[in-house]
Amino acid sequence: MDPLSISASVFAVVQVADRIIALCKSYIKAVRDAPSDIRAFLIEISAIKSMLGNLNFIASCSNKTIALADLFASSGPIEGCRRAVSEIEALFPTNPTRSASGASSKKRRVKPTLEALAWPFKTAKATKLLDEITQYKTTISLALTTEAGRDIKEIKLKVNEIHTNLTESQRFEVYKWLRATDPSSLHHRACDQYESGTGDWMLRSDEWKSLTENNNRCVWIHGVPGAGKTILASHLIQGVKSLCEDRATTQKCAYVYYYCYFGHNQNEAAPFLKWILGQLCRQVDKIPPHLHNLYKHGGEPSLVDLLRSLEAIVEEFDSVYLVVDAVDESRERADLLKVLRDLVTDVTFQKVRVIVTSREYLDIEKVMDGISAPVSMRNPLLDEDIRLFLRRAEYSFTMP
Repeated sequence: MDPLSISASVFAVVQVADRIIALCKSYIKAVRDAPSDIRAFLIEISAIKSMLGNLNFIASCSNKTIALADLFASSGPIEGCRRAVSEIEALFPTNPTRSASGASSKKRRVKPTLEALAWPFKTAKATKLLDEITQYKTTISLALTTEAGRDIKEIKLKVNEIHTNLTESQRFEVYKWLRATDPSSLHHRACDQYESGTGDWMLRSDEWKSLTENNNRCVWIHGVPGAGKTILASHLIQGVKSLCEDRATTQKCAYVYYYCYFGHNQNEAAPFLKWILGQLCRQVDKIPPHLHNLYKHGGEPSLVDLLRSLEAIVEEFDSVYLVVDAVDESRERADLLKVLRDLVTDVTFQKVRVIVTSREYLDIEKVMDGISAPVSMRNPLLDEDIRLFLRRAEYSFTMP
């Protein structure tokens, strides 16, 4: 049905309802102990009139759904209401008898009115019609509830879409802000220099086993310049990646790497924490409120604030593995060493496991001593790797 036809159908019912309501009110006003079924009519007819008004408004504003179309069908509840209220109106006298004198008492006016109404003789039919209207009202109410529920669902969907868009935009801006230093290129370069089969000795070591089985929170790999620490770190990163993939069905596991580099010419503590935060947030697609507040506040956050945000995002995982290469190449590395110490010793980071590589400097050794399992790059297993590397280099050199 078009909107005009819908309005006409509703208006026809409302017109009759208005007349019945006026009649019921006049009888109730005239008679203090008017029959209770007249009051019931007044209540039900008033309710159906109000409901039809709401229905007319919703039908004029909404797309016509099946639920609404069924209400206005030729055999639907709107037509049923029109028929029922018309029959109820017919039960009332067209010209109620009134007393001959306007000065007659109220009691003398009431008697002929009720006699003209002859209500006791029409109660059965009136009750039947009232029951029909109640059923129609229930059907219309259900349709209105369904329609309202559909509208609410659409509104919520639109709100969620807006919220999602805003959230994605906000996350993107936070990720850009966190990306102070990107160590990816250093990682790719180290991976390119890796010789297949080398570095597996570390994956077989007791220190590695203790770390991956959560018996130890930190491994410190140290050695002289040129010992291959960075290339080994790239191999261990692949190792923790495989570990996280193997546990994916039972644990929410994450890994993040960071390469310190003298070419950055910076204190690596804050860039290190920012990079870790950005990577972990991306993995769960979530920004902790504290971190978002830091971003909105502007300026450079303190290390304490970054650690607090890291604490919040770490809670999203069962375990987090961090690989930090070349700590010695950070300027003013006391801050970075303090951050590493907190990550390894603070109970709030008990899900975090750290692999650190560096040269053998006293300040680094002083911090790592007692909180890590040290692994020297001077060992027989590494010597075998060197021999393997030299054999392959010699073979490559003699190839025609």
